[in-house]
Amino acid sequence: LAKEKVENERLAKEKAENERLAKEKVENERLAKEKAENERLAKEKVENERLAKEKAENERLAKEKVENERLAKEKAENERLAKEKVENERLAKEKAENKKIAEEKVEKKRLAKEKAENERLAKEKAEKKRLAKEKAENKKIAKEKVEKKRLAKEKSKKKKLDEDKARKLNLDKVAEEKKRILEREAESLKKEIALLKNRKILIKNNKDIKIKYTYKFTETNRDEGFVTISNNAGYPIIKQTFINVESQGGSNNIVKGIKKIMNTNGMLIDQIYFEKSGNITPVYKGEISEVYN
Repeated sequence: LAKEKVENERLAKEKAENERLAKEKVENERLAKEKAENERLAKEKVENERLAKEKAENERLAKEKVENERLAKEKAENERLAKEKVENERLAKEKAENKKIAEEKVEKKRLAKEKAENERLAKEKAEKKRLAKEKAENKKIAKEKVEKKRLAKEKSKKKKLDEDKARKLNLDKVAEEKKRILEREAESLKKEIALLKNRKILIKNNKDIKIKYTYKFTETNRDEGFVTISNNAGYPIIKQTFINVESQGGSNNIVKGIKKIMNTNGMLIDQIYFEKSGNITPVYKGEISEVYN
């Protein structure tokens, strides 16, 4: 009985041990399962946090993209408006400039027309004065012709007396000077005759002509002389006397100055207007052959 009791106690103890081991196994399995579950939950939490963070980042990036697109669009619009403003300002400026140019063009045409009209009126006025002067001169010319004949006769008589006196006094120098004067007078008379013939031809043709001038300087005494200006339009010969020729740069410089005046403005002498060289002018129909400036 003692052995049986011991055996029973052993068996009971073994049974209890087995039950404890079984319970411990179950507990270990539960703990292992719980640990695994906790690890899974921890991983799931980490994954969820990562996904949430990723989602938030994606949403931020999406918003940022939308904002960037909005800003880019706004920038493009502002640039377009700025360009449009610059273009509008350029067009307005161009329009104003074109308007100004058009107004200036109209003004220039008006001034040119006004200038042309003033020139026409001035020429018409000058022509009327010339005709009035010519009419008055025609009466004077007849007297001048008689006077010229008388002077020519007197000059011829004086010439003979001077020649006789020169021969008597044997004044060779005086005779030479008289001869030179007579030659100039003869040359002048020759030119007057040629001018009268030329004028008659021009008056007969009755055509406007491009006026041209020729210039000649004739020395009379030392440092003195006169310039003769002839023309091809029948106008009188112009004569101008000069003294102190050398102080004025010499005869060539004097002629050069007169040429410049005639080429630029022309000249008005005794109410006769001599057009500038190269201008088209009516043929002179008056009887005056010489004028003195």
